[in-house]
Amino acid sequence: MSHKTYTKEQVYQIFKREAILIGHADAVPAKQATFYFSKEALAFAARVGNNKSCNAYGIGDRCSNYEYFTLYGLELAATYDNISSLLDKGTSA
Repeated sequence: MSHKTYTKEQVYQIFKREAILIGHADAVPAKQATFYFSKEALAFAARVGNNKSCNAYGIGDRCSNYEYFTLYGLELAATYDNISSLLDKGTSA
């Protein structure tokens, strides 16, 4: 499966467009991130980046785990999709 490739600037523009304040920092809700990056890429970002790339925020009874991605997490996801796209095209180093 071929994915769209991204530059650092494109990922930053996605972040600027989709980010909202969660806690004390801007972040992109996980649901919004799925419009841009593959499920595998977001799982990779969550696994590799730990709390620096994504996290969850709770507000008590209403929601105990609202997942979001930081700019760092989106950059990791974009990298995953970029490399996957290159591999799908047979363009490896």
